[in-house]
Amino acid sequence: MTAVAGPRATTDTLRDPSRWRRVLAGGTTPGRLWRWGVALVLACLLTAMVSGLSGSTRTNATGADGVRLASLDYDTAELYEALEGANASAATGIGADRTTSPTALASYGSYVTSAYLRLDHARGQLEADGAGAADAESIAYGLPRYTAGVDAAQALRDLNPAQAQIDLASAGQLMSSTILPTADDLQRMQRDALTADYQQAGGFPLGVAVLGVVTLVGLVVLSVREARRTKRMLSIGLVVAVIATVAALVWWATATIVATGHVDDARAHNASAGALAQARIVMLQTRSTETAALQAGTPTAAVTASANARFTADFDQVLRPGGLLDAAQPSPDLGTIRNAVTAWQTALQVQGAGTDGSRVAFTQLTSVLGDAIDSERGERTDAVAAAATAFTGLAPGPAALLVLAALGTALGVRARLLEYQGPRGTRAARAT
Repeated sequence: MTAVAGPRATTDTLRDPSRWRRVLAGGTTPGRLWRWGVALVLACLLTAMVSGLSGSTRTNATGADGVRLASLDYDTAELYEALEGANASAATGIGADRTTSPTALASYGSYVTSAYLRLDHARGQLEADGAGAADAESIAYGLPRYTAGVDAAQALRDLNPAQAQIDLASAGQLMSSTILPTADDLQRMQRDALTADYQQAGGFPLGVAVLGVVTLVGLVVLSVREARRTKRMLSIGLVVAVIATVAALVWWATATIVATGHVDDARAHNASAGALAQARIVMLQTRSTETAALQAGTPTAAVTASANARFTADFDQVLRPGGLLDAAQPSPDLGTIRNAVTAWQTALQVQGAGTDGSRVAFTQLTSVLGDAIDSERGERTDAVAAAATAFTGLAPGPAALLVLAALGTALGVRARLLEYQGPRGTRAARAT
């Protein structure tokens, strides 16, 4: 009778690559265990990669990238206001009645200085080949030409009033037809970019959740199956892998739940600030309409029908139900702002364009709007900072835990595979 070399078969199988391939491709327990191990190690590493990338995206959205976009949003909004204010002040300061208003000219100088500061700061933060860079360069090219035209009009105001008005009208046309539309596009672009940034920070981590749960289920199934098959305690490596995966998922769940509330607050305050900023733009455009009526030689106590229609449309855009003020609901200053808008509207209707009452009411309105916008932006900054705190360590932490899970899985499966060799390679591979 021929002796069966059972013990030798396992040793040869483990040492001979061709026999390894037969074991792994076949239905033996070691082959299935090896395939489970490889699949779960790869699943842990894939989840770690997705977790790291997603965590980095969220951290950047509330960190460096978020701060940069919020700063650009502020700069571009303030730039537009400064340009609108400069245009209106220049027209008022060098008026059609051939008088010069020192107060308006001082305001013009202040607006121009602010415009240059905000533009330079924005250009320093915009990516050279990114969205908005071309618009910023266009404004940087046009603004000196505009100020040169206003300066020429001011110099000729007493010497040649007719030419001064031509220069002023040419500068105003450049501002209204080229510079302001470009600045409006730029600020809308940055506002949209900031909104998208907050959406990235607050979105549900679907990829991490799906991969993490699938990996965890696989680890638990393998651990329980091996414990039942060997009738022994659970593998330490697999237990470590399960605990590390659970910890990573709990970390993600906690950070997402905590940060989502703060990101939602930031979105609400950002939307409120955007609506108020848009209301301020509309009011500045209304002021420009008032100034244009004066430049056209309209009597102080009245306005043209077209200007009056524009006034009505602008105020309706701000005050009507569902209008810009209603879109700024989180702001606690809406009542004060609404009263200030109504006061200026009344001054224009009763006292007329260009009157002292209109100027005082408009100044009060811009002050109230500015304070409310700054308040909403401050609340937005605080909410983003709180979200950033919740995301602390989210990029490296769960990813490191999942790498640990991969290592635990590999060691746990390796320990089980080595058991098939026995103490000195005397244990045969068993098929299920």
